[in-house]
Amino acid sequence: MTWGAVALLAAAVVAGTWDLRRGRIPNAVTYSAAAAGLLISAIESGAAGLAAGVLGAGAALAVGLPLFLWGGMGGGDVKLFAAVGALAGPYGLVQVFVASLALGAAAAVAMLVWRGELLRTLWSVAVFFATALTPRVRIVAPLAGPRLRFGVCIALAGAGLALFGRP
Repeated sequence: MTWGAVALLAAAVVAGTWDLRRGRIPNAVTYSAAAAGLLISAIESGAAGLAAGVLGAGAALAVGLPLFLWGGMGGGDVKLFAAVGALAGPYGLVQVFVASLALGAAAAVAMLVWRGELLRTLWSVAVFFATALTPRVRIVAPLAGPRLRFGVCIALAGAGLALFGRP
């Protein structure tokens, strides 16, 4: 296991635990993981490794910031995603992003089933899209429900990448 994988696993465990228990991810975790990722990449692979870490973090911010601004992702999730990009590079970032989306979708469906709100939510989403596409009709917003702790999904996918080379 490389130092980058060890740092990614440590960041994933700490960030995922914090997000699960407190609903937030501390800046100290995300910033130190991102800095460690850039430093480790530079030490292990020189300028090319550093460039990969910067590219991974930048790509994560390019995807995460709009999601944050639209309310689909929390600020700590975006920073954790950038730290994963710095630690895993752009290729690892894509793997973690896809896996975390799959985990998030499964967790969201499970949460809706557990709360007995799946059919009502699906109906609300269908009404939203139907009214959004119909001219001169008031748009009905989907129901606001409990928020998914997406940092946990990112952490699980990052831990999978660190341990197995894939999420």
